[in-house]
Amino acid sequence: GEADEEGGEPSRGERASALRLASALTADRRDAALLVDEGEDVLEAAPRQSSAREDRSKAWLNRVLETNPTPVLWTINDLHRVDRATLRRMSLLVEVGVPEAAAVRGRVWGRVLGLERLELADGAAARLAGRWAAAPALCASAARAARLS
Repeated sequence: GEADEEGGEPSRGERASALRLASALTADRRDAALLVDEGEDVLEAAPRQSSAREDRSKAWLNRVLETNPTPVLWTINDLHRVDRATLRRMSLLVEVGVPEAAAVRGRVWGRVLGLERLELADGAAARLAGRWAAAPALCASAARAARLS
């Protein structure tokens, strides 16, 4: 569901169709799970507030969530774009935020600096972690920008 038939950006309906197909193909398996990244695009459930709803009804979405035979992991960047009734139909919600512990953030910074092959002074990762409480993706983007510059 990451591309349409021509390799372009899929519509909400195309992504939903890909989910239905994957669900059907994995319905009898107990060793399968599906991942829907950027799930807001499919889950957005405020038809009067968004053109992303296309022709899918809220009832259709509720049936998908309530009867899907294969577990689905949804990654969502903005829960506020998803209707609370939709969220209530999910088995488990886990919010992954910025690590609170500076030591954990330091390990994240150390990892992304290493992946970008940035050679900084000793203690740079710890200093960055102490100064900025940033999500891992933001750390990675900052390290990439530093390498590119």
